[in-house]
Amino acid sequence: MGTNAKKITSILLVATVLLSAYWLYNYMSNPHAKHNTAIKNILDKFYDAFVREDYQTISGLIDNKNPQMVINVRHWYGEVQKYEILSIQSDGKFEKKAKVRVTSRFNNEERNNIDRISLIKQQDEWFIQSYNSDLDYTLP
Repeated sequence: MGTNAKKITSILLVATVLLSAYWLYNYMSNPHAKHNTAIKNILDKFYDAFVREDYQTISGLIDNKNPQMVINVRHWYGEVQKYEILSIQSDGKFEKKAKVRVTSRFNNEERNNIDRISLIKQQDEWFIQSYNSDLDYTLP
């Protein structure tokens, strides 16, 4: 095999490995993939309740049943218009992390913020363990 053929083979091998790694990463973090169905369902329930400010429903989805971490931030979102689950990543067999884009209107200004949610599996059920937002707000 000539030098050019070896170079081409090496380039193709590296490209195949990189494309495979990229595909695997995107498949594993895809919120619509079958293996993420349970997490997507919990997140949909959470954000449907989040839009309605239904803290009773939210408390049932949180591992310690205390929705205070959500209540503290929810007011500052204003009118939530939509949400989009961007990714769900595994942090082990019993832990997942999700990234969600939330579009809202506050004081006639449209905003897009990113929420980060950690989930934990307890007795075959998934619960929200922590909720964080990049929403910039100042308490009075």
